[in-house]
Amino acid sequence: MKLTVHGEPRTKKTHNQTILVGCQLAAWLQPLLSLPDKHLARAVLNRVKVLPSKAHREWVKDSRIEFHQEGPLSLPLLDQPYNCKATFYRTRRIGDAVGFYQGLADLLQDKNLSTMRGVTLNVLTDDKWIQTWDGSRLEIDREKPRVEVELTPMAEHTIDLMEALAESLEGNNG
Repeated sequence: MKLTVHGEPRTKKTHNQTILVGCQLAAWLQPLLSLPDKHLARAVLNRVKVLPSKAHREWVKDSRIEFHQEGPLSLPLLDQPYNCKATFYRTRRIGDAVGFYQGLADLLQDKNLSTMRGVTLNVLTDDKWIQTWDGSRLEIDREKPRVEVELTPMAEHTIDLMEALAESLEGNNG
C-alpha cells in the first residue's frame, strides 16, 4: 500500500508534555495531605501521564492522507508484520530518523479516517506491526513537506492463501 501524508512531518517525543492525572480522594485519604511531606502524599494520589508534543498532536489531527491504490481500499490493514519505507520531506534539517519513525507509526495507528457511513478507521490497528524501516530516509522539500509511505508485508510472514487452502484440503482428505 502506498500513501502520502501531507503536511510537515513531526516527531512524537520532542517537547513531550507531562501532566498529572488526579484521582478522587477517599475521605480517609484526606489527612494524608496534612502530613509534613505533602508532595509525597500528592504523588501517591496522582499519576503522571506523558502526552506527545503539541506539534505532533496537531500533525495527527490536521494532516491529510492520500492513498495511491487502484481498486478497493481495505482498512485497517491485516494484522501482520510490515516493512515501512518512508521518505520524510521536511522544511528544515531538524529531528532524528527514529523520532520521525515513531511519529509516523503513531499517526498510522491513531489517525481516524472517516468513511461515508460515519465509521472511522485507521491504517493500522497497532503500530507494533511495523517491524522494519528498510529504505526510509530524511529529505528536504521546503515547498511541499510530506511523508511518502510504502507499507509492504514482510515476505517471510506473507501467507500464500492458495497454498494454505491446498494444505488444508489435503489434511481433510488424508
